[in-house]
Amino acid sequence: NALFPERGISQVDLNYDEKGNLFASYGYSLSNSFQLEISTGSFNEVNLKNKNNSSLQDVYLNENIFSYRFGGKLLIFSPQKNDLFWMTLRTSLGRNEGSNHQGYMFSELINTFRVNDWLAVNVSPKYFFSGVESFGGVGISSNINLLENFQFIPEINTSLKNNSDFNSTYAFRYSYTQDRSIDLYFSNAAGIQDIGQLLEDKEFRFGIKLNFLY
Repeated sequence: NALFPERGISQVDLNYDEKGNLFASYGYSLSNSFQLEISTGSFNEVNLKNKNNSSLQDVYLNENIFSYRFGGKLLIFSPQKNDLFWMTLRTSLGRNEGSNHQGYMFSELINTFRVNDWLAVNVSPKYFFSGVESFGGVGISSNINLLENFQFIPEINTSLKNNSDFNSTYAFRYSYTQDRSIDLYFSNAAGIQDIGQLLEDKEFRFGIKLNFLY
């Protein structure tokens, strides 16, 4: 969603799934309106459903090749500023390890609407830009509070191009302390980071994501 920790707070996420996708990210809130973000990770056993994306897979989703990405989140609107919803612009860029692997830029405009005490809806236009191909997409998700410390988070993403991809993710989040939570999810996205969000895999995969604030 569009929210991130207040100034001076660090955010760490660790993600692993049953097929070997592995990602880690670190964010630090330089102010209440901007968060710096650094991430790394690699894709594994990706089998894209849309064969027209084979060039993207060859360049960006090769197995066991780590990518290094830098970016940030800028808070534009917030109810704390008397706005009706949260809007955050997130952009990241980077490249895979090795001189022969190109980089790409990924941006998303995340909008979060608080419907009531137990439901928030997120709408996120996304854009992928690279020397291989460029295209847009959109993601829609919700945070549903089933209990005080237990959420259900469904999400769908689709790319906006010829032979577009469509994927879905279903996650349960348990917050075992105020600053720590664990996500268990089931998804047919190629991955839950950047380009992986807009590509559809032939099979669903189970994954786990650990979230820490300090």
